[in-house]
Parts: sequence; structure tokens; C-alpha cells
Amino acid sequence: MTIAEQVVYWKNLAASDLEVARGFLQRGRDLHYGLFFGHMSIEKLLKALLVAVKQETPPRIHDLIILAKRAGLPEDETLKEKWRTFNTFNLEARYPRL
Repeated sequence: MTIAEQVVYWKNLAASDLEVARGFLQRGRDLHYGLFFGHMSIEKLLKALLVAVKQETPPRIHDLIILAKRAGLPEDETLKEKWRTFNTFNLEARYPRL
């Protein structure tokens, strides 16, 4: 797969995950899943950016802050705090507290 095809691939997955997230949020139920899919959408957009900028396959990680840093985005404390919240919901949806 070419770099351009990889970017399109990640962007298409991100758009699909965003639609799922919107569905949960619009129904007003299972909001943690809405945030989980929102996280996945952002993650995949960051991976598309990383592929475009670094010309390499993105790492198999889910941490938005690390992905943004690897993609070369400037640090923004407000955005980092929001991504920390999304990271929390990613973990919480995968590994709920018992």
C-alpha cells in the first residue's frame, strides 16, 4: 500500500468511527462508548497525519498525546488535557472497573 493509500485508509476509518460516536451521543445512551469511538476517530486521524508526515507505518499504540508528538504537532496544553480525557475513556471502555 502506498503512503497516499495509507493516509486515505486511516482517514476513512476515522470518519466511520466518528459516525458511530455521533450515533451514541445523539441517542444519549452509552455515552462512554461515544467517547470511546471519538477517541478511535482522533487516533486514526493522528495516524493518518503521522503516515503523511513521517512516511512510515504508525505505531500500534492508542495514546493520543504520544501519537500527536510523533506526528510533529506542536504541544498545546489545552488540547493535551482533552486528549488525556479521551485516553481515559479508551481504557475505561476496554477495561471497565469491576
